[in-house]
Amino acid sequence: MSVVLVPLVGGIAGLVLGACVALFTVRSGKVVFAMISLAVGQLAYSAATIMTGFSGGDEGIRIDPTHAAGWGIDFGSPVNVYLLIAVWACARRSQCTR
Repeated sequence: MSVVLVPLVGGIAGLVLGACVALFTVRSGKVVFAMISLAVGQLAYSAATIMTGFSGGDEGIRIDPTHAAGWGIDFGSPVNVYLLIAVWACARRSQCTR
């Protein structure tokens, strides 16, 4: 799978997972909705700390932001990473103000 498709696949996976969770949470009452939402969040937290091979557990995911070797992306220097994030933030801000 191409690296360019990773955000698209991740977005679609998040949409499907969110739709599955929404099927049984949105139909509930106010207090039940809050309790189910908290339970799903706690489940995600527990899964992230238990699956240390994927998420790094309590220490989190450790990657060098300038080089993601597992994905084949090389941003070069920290300045390039900063510029990428700055351009993304400006583009996102212009979309939100319309």
